[in-house]
Amino acid sequence: AEAPAELVADLNSGLRHGLGGTANWKRVNMNLSLASDADELAAILGHETTHVYLDILTEGRLRDAFDSARWFHEGMASYVEYRFFREPDEVAKLRRVAAAAYHRKQTEFDEPVTATVWEVKHDPHLIYPLGEVFCAAFVERHGDDAPAKLLRAIAREDAPEKLTGLDLWRDAFQACGWNLSDSVADYYRMLDRLAKEEHKEFVESLPRLAANISRDEDWVRINVVPRGPVPSGARFLVRVRRSVSDSEHEHLPVSPVDDDKEFAVEFEQLGDGNFWYQAGISIMDFTDPANPV
Repeated sequence: AEAPAELVADLNSGLRHGLGGTANWKRVNMNLSLASDADELAAILGHETTHVYLDILTEGRLRDAFDSARWFHEGMASYVEYRFFREPDEVAKLRRVAAAAYHRKQTEFDEPVTATVWEVKHDPHLIYPLGEVFCAAFVERHGDDAPAKLLRAIAREDAPEKLTGLDLWRDAFQACGWNLSDSVADYYRMLDRLAKEEHKEFVESLPRLAANISRDEDWVRINVVPRGPVPSGARFLVRVRRSVSDSEHEHLPVSPVDDDKEFAVEFEQLGDGNFWYQAGISIMDFTDPANPV
């Protein structure tokens, strides 16, 4: 892509979410003071700069249809980050999450294409590993020039206006002479290989999760119950929301209790007492069920 006349990087940004970054049109926001690892910061800068170019190449149309495009935005930014800014073995940590999601049947392609629909049912951050797998399969089929070609197709003058969801992506693929269904099939084939070959031992080691709910005077307590052995190094997570349609930014504050499987939410936060919750498991540095790092 042609470089923009100016791309601003605010490297002392007051970000609310730790070491990450954000991108908005031709501006990247990061905070260098939060980390000393230059390689990690370079990877974040590469990720966020990719977001900028996705919007430049589509002349802002992808930004205007962000609910239909977040999965591709995060997927392509993650693909560029891990291909060009990280060590080759690091992508395995990302793709094992995609493999686990596939193993648990959380990878239907038509769901993340509408972000608000996806977030009702799944952890919204799953679009990073799942999007990366799609983009890797897409580039493998159509070549390194394919992403830019697809993005320019979205910005072409004769493109139908205000397309969303699958219609947006079908139109762009057809304008390039491609079939979206072929890339979706490649996506599933890669996920199948990851889950049944490369990360088979990992995904099969993860326990199913249930939860027991109880209440005392001021608190609702959620006790996570794993259905099977818990790999060493794992920790449990719980998210709670008042309404099924609440975004990730509207999740209620959850307090871990002394037991690492129990979490509590103040009852007065729950309104009429109805709520939705998600229980999850995090294994940051898992490599081998018998000998995790």
